Amino acid sequence: MKVLRRGSGAKSWSRKATCSGKGNGGGGCRARLLVEKGDLFQTYRSCMGREEDWYVTFQCPECKVLTNIDDYNVPFIAQDLPTYKSWRDRQRAPKAEVPSR
Repeated sequence: MKVLRRGSGAKSWSRKATCSGKGNGGGGCRARLLVEKGDLFQTYRSCMGREEDWYVTFQCPECKVLTNIDDYNVPFIAQDLPTYKSWRDRQRAPKAEVPSR
């Protein structure tokens, strides 16, 4: 493939966001963050088991508060993202070491 014009260097989707705790009781630290797709997971709210509302959410690395991102700010839907539990487990997993030469 031939490059006709160089891009901005962005590797994947990202968005600037503020830690606000929106949709999760507030209490965010107001840190300004660059959130990437790998930082996002799905959360939901259920009303008596009949209605479910799904959200795209991130966890602030500073204060650990969860903040929802409005749907119109992301090019994918919440159900396409990992659950909070699987995202959290993936964050805790040890990183694979690169063998030295």
